Amino acid sequence: MWLTLVRKRALLTALFTAVACSLLILSFTTWIQLQANQNYKLQQTIQTETFLSSYYELYGNWENVIDKLLVSKLLQDSDLQIWSSTNQPLRPHKTPDHGSYETASRNADGSQRHVLLLNGQVIGTYEGSFGKDVATVPYLILFSFIIGLILFIIMYNIILKKEIGHRQSLKRVLTQLAFLEPPQSENSLDSYSDMEQVVETEINKIAQRLYLLETIRKSMVADIAHELRTPLAVMRAKLDNTLCNQIPLELPQASLLQDEIYRMSKLLGDLQQLALAESGHLILNKTWFSLRSVLEGLTVLLAMDSEESGITVSLHCKDAIRVYADENRLRQVFINIIGNSLRYARSMVSITVSFESSICIVTVTDDGVGIEQEEIPYLFERFYRGTVNRREVPVGSSSGLGLGLPIAKQLMEIHRGTIDVTSRWQEGTTFQIKFPIFYEATAT
Repeated sequence: MWLTLVRKRALLTALFTAVACSLLILSFTTWIQLQANQNYKLQQTIQTETFLSSYYELYGNWENVIDKLLVSKLLQDSDLQIWSSTNQPLRPHKTPDHGSYETASRNADGSQRHVLLLNGQVIGTYEGSFGKDVATVPYLILFSFIIGLILFIIMYNIILKKEIGHRQSLKRVLTQLAFLEPPQSENSLDSYSDMEQVVETEINKIAQRLYLLETIRKSMVADIAHELRTPLAVMRAKLDNTLCNQIPLELPQASLLQDEIYRMSKLLGDLQQLALAESGHLILNKTWFSLRSVLEGLTVLLAMDSEESGITVSLHCKDAIRVYADENRLRQVFINIIGNSLRYARSMVSITVSFESSICIVTVTDDGVGIEQEEIPYLFERFYRGTVNRREVPVGSSSGLGLGLPIAKQLMEIHRGTIDVTSRWQEGTTFQIKFPIFYEATAT
């Protein structure tokens, strides 16, 4: 389909170019030929006048001149017309439709009579010459046609090759951009405008993503510096006080230092785990285990932490189906997702487990204030914590560094699963986790 359109475009373009060039060449060569014919006729006129005057001087009268010319056959293939000094026709016209000999001043082709002089006296007049034009119009048209045909063939091949090469270049760009946009069918990209529009759209997406990544990178440095500065400052203050005053650390102070070290270790551990998951080097220890048992244990543990805030955690799982996966990694995913829902829930968090064919679906729903639609595409970006606080975080608790959801997403991807988010403002948020019950391949 696309090749037919390219050939039609190349054919029309080459045909238009060839016709234009042929007309230009025809006009130019015709002008040159007219100039050459004028010069040639002037030369023939001078030669004819010299020749007839010399013959007249040699033979003394026009009768002898005409006889000699007829004998030598010089007049047989010539359109030469001769009149005497008294305007009497000495060699009649070939066609008698030219009018009176005495009154005609121009020949049928528009040429004028030329006066013949001998020693300053008029001896007669004549029209025409012994020769003909250098070339005629049919030859010029044939020449222009041949040149136009050659130009058409050359232009068609050049344009067709260029169009095909241009399209192949666009297809290579689209192939490189396929990770951002699903590849479209061949029939949907019949014209260059469609392909160029797709390429322009993908480049705009790349520019937006680069801008977002640059923004995240800058904020990441500030966030990590902020998270590390506080525990390091506390530890330095305690150690400086101990060393300067030579006072041994008391048990509460040692416990505080241990908490700060734990925070830093957890932050660095999360960063390392996220890097391994994104690079595909995180090793999974897959076993068969009961998903229901894991979720029940997490529900009991999280319900104890949420009793003070009055949030109820409920689990709905009818079937105790076993799944083949890394139990510790899935537990970490559920803790991140359910913990995130508990942080912003108002009164309840509901966990529902269902199965479709060989796919396990875990749905976590809260009744919080929800997430604004423009924030949903960025929830799984590293260090993204949203531009609007959906719920005021209690004093003394950490709002997180924005690594929980990205880690959960990467862990599900290496399990060949997905995490989807839907939310309604002031109504709540739903996280849906899907992964296969059994999958042989492991992350590499």
